[in-house]
Parts: sequence; structure tokens; C-alpha cells
Amino acid sequence: FVDAEQGNDGNDGSQKQPRKTIQHAIPRLQPGQTLYLRGGTFYEHVDVVVSGEAGKPITVRSFPGELAVIDGGLREFHD
Repeated sequence: FVDAEQGNDGNDGSQKQPRKTIQHAIPRLQPGQTLYLRGGTFYEHVDVVVSGEAGKPITVRSFPGELAVIDGGLREFHD
């Protein structure tokens, strides 16, 4: 789990202790796992450096009922 607002990259990435950035969470994914992004906008560039296996894809998706947006631009331009 990743939560841009309430997460911390020192957390374990569980639902109760989400990480803050996608880029910190991606390298820790294993084949067959799903990375859930909590609702909000993530202002970061994401390099996907892992891959799944046949029948065990790695999935990145919004948390059910929420909308997560990955915006590679600078947050300063949005604000």
C-alpha cells in the first residue's frame, strides 16, 4: 500500500502502515503481488524495475473505491 498523504517510506507497506512513494514501493514487489495506491495524486516519476512471471503478474492499481493519479510533473506547477 502507498498513501501520498499519510504514508511514510519507513513503514512496512501494509494497509495500516503504507509507504509514501510509489518509487520506494516498486522495487520491493514480488511476482504475483498487487501494489494498492490510496486515492490522491502522486507527483513523482516512477521507474518500474521489477517484473512478474507467467501467471504471476505484478499489478499497480488504485485502492478499491478510490482514484489514484500518477502525475510526473512537479507539484509546484499544480499548486
